[in-house]
This record gives sequence, C-alpha cells and structure tokens, in this order.
Amino acid sequence: MARTVTIGSTGYEAVCPVPREGIGFWEAMALTVRGWIDARANRGVPDGAHTHSLHRLQSAHRRREAEAVRRIDEALSAVDRALAPLEVVLAASPGVVPEIPTSADLARLDDAERAQWAARVRSGHAAHAQARADESRRAAAEVEAAVLRSVREALAVEGRDVLRQWREAYAMRAARYTRARFGRRGAALGEAPEVAAYLSHEAPTVNRRAA
Repeated sequence: MARTVTIGSTGYEAVCPVPREGIGFWEAMALTVRGWIDARANRGVPDGAHTHSLHRLQSAHRRREAEAVRRIDEALSAVDRALAPLEVVLAASPGVVPEIPTSADLARLDDAERAQWAARVRSGHAAHAQARADESRRAAAEVEAAVLRSVREALAVEGRDVLRQWREAYAMRAARYTRARFGRRGAALGEAPEVAAYLSHEAPTVNRRAA
C-alpha cells in the first residue's frame, strides 16, 4: 500500500512513506468484498459513520502518515537548528564605530596628548576593521539564511503534499468500500453514499509556513 519518496534538499532530506498511486486489483477486490459483508453485518450503521472496517483502514493510513509526519518534522527541525545561529547574527545591532583622529590635530598636542592620539588612531582602525568583518559576516548570514528559508518552505510544501496524498488515498479506498457496502441501496438514494471522514494528523511544524 505504500512506497517511499525523498523530499527536501541535500542535508535536509526526509524519506517518507507515501501511498501507491491508484488501487491494485486485489486490494480493490478485498475492499469490495468487505463492503458486501458489512452491508449485512453493519446494516444499522449509516453512511458517513465509521464501521470497524473503516476504522481499520483509517488506522493503517494514519500509522504511515504519522511516520511521514515524524520524518518531515525531523528534517524541518534540522533546518531550524541551522537557521538559529544565523538569526542571532542578523538580530545583532551594529555598534557605534568611533571616528579615527586625523593628523590635522596632531600639531596642537603636547607629547602626552600625542601618545593618547596614537592610541585612539590604533583603536579606531581596529574598530573599523571589526565593523567591516561584522558587516561581511552579516551579509553572508543574510544570504545563507535566505537559502535555508527557501529550503524550509519547499520542504514544508512537499510535506503538506505527502499528507494530502494520505488523505486522498484513504478517501479513494473508503469510497470503494462504501459503494460496495450500500450497493443498490446507495444508488437508490439518488446520490453516492457519504464516505466517513478521515482524521488526518496535524503536525505544527509541517503545517506552519516558514516565517
């Protein structure tokens, strides 16, 4: 019933189980036969309600979906861990860089003041060099953070698509079972019988858009 796909980017992949496309012949036959059996065994259960067979079908899908959610969450958490130190760099406020004294003031200074002037020149140059290094680090962090945010958003989009596939796989199989269970009685209603809803997993990290 399931196969695996790899989503995400290098270093931040998630190998997730996804349902096979379509329903195979033998699986379709099993769903149909189960529907025929339950037409008698669950005569009093209305369409739209879960029979024991639908509970089992849903549980099987939810187990695989939960595994996919766990793996997607792990990959998203890895991206978040890589983003955290970059966001610290980007959040830091640049300090005030002191002006470097010019030689125009030097002629008016005595020997003691000239020594202080030289010290201010040295510290000023050091502060400017540090500011340039901080700016370079911030620029690099901005680029890397932008890449990681894109990676995270793409992974979240792919993750939501995996969950969608599990919802649709259940709906397809539940619909086949339900049609078989109601048979002519379902057709007599003038419309297809209602299929019991699927209770999908909610993964906060997967379903939250990246900031």
